[in-house]
Amino acid sequence: RSLWKLTWTEAKLFLREPWAAFFTLIFPLGMLFLFGSIYGIRALNELLDNAAELGGTHVFVNLGNGQELRGEVYCCAYCELSNGMPDEDYCQGHDGKPEKAYCEGPDGEPMGMAYCLGAEGADAAECVTNGGKWIPPIDEVGCDVRSGRWIPRSEDRTECEARGGIWRPKAKDQISCEAKGGKWVLNEDVLRFAPSPVRAKD
Repeated sequence: RSLWKLTWTEAKLFLREPWAAFFTLIFPLGMLFLFGSIYGIRALNELLDNAAELGGTHVFVNLGNGQELRGEVYCCAYCELSNGMPDEDYCQGHDGKPEKAYCEGPDGEPMGMAYCLGAEGADAAECVTNGGKWIPPIDEVGCDVRSGRWIPRSEDRTECEARGGIWRPKAKDQISCEAKGGKWVLNEDVLRFAPSPVRAKD
């Protein structure tokens, strides 16, 4: 009996504002059945799945050309790692480090790799601290000059696994970001408001 009274009271409150009741209860269901009858639920699910694969945080859907659903995906947040750099997809090599592009010599071995001249150092900062001179790796142009073959980084999972690496995708939500020890940051460049037009003074 109490449930009936509560339901009846809620219904009377809605009926006091017919337009509010229409857009709250009837309109959303109508749009659901409309899009479902035109495109089917599968089309919308595929669109949302594709947006999730891209790491989108917001999706806008429109009718397209009347025959298909079209969506716009926006990434309004990203994962910032502990070193302050944004998280990115990469291929982990056999040494456990991110794969890098390199120049392969005529003998099939890497050539022109970075090294520390005159001291020991695994990177430029350590090399300079130890009194050495850091020699950076040659680029693609330098590789061609030395008759080498430029091997770029793997661009996707298939290419990475074909080389025997492990594909490490970037974090696409707050949970996976914090699992990496990162911080989920709102992208203010995307979310900022457009400047209001300046009105001419009379």
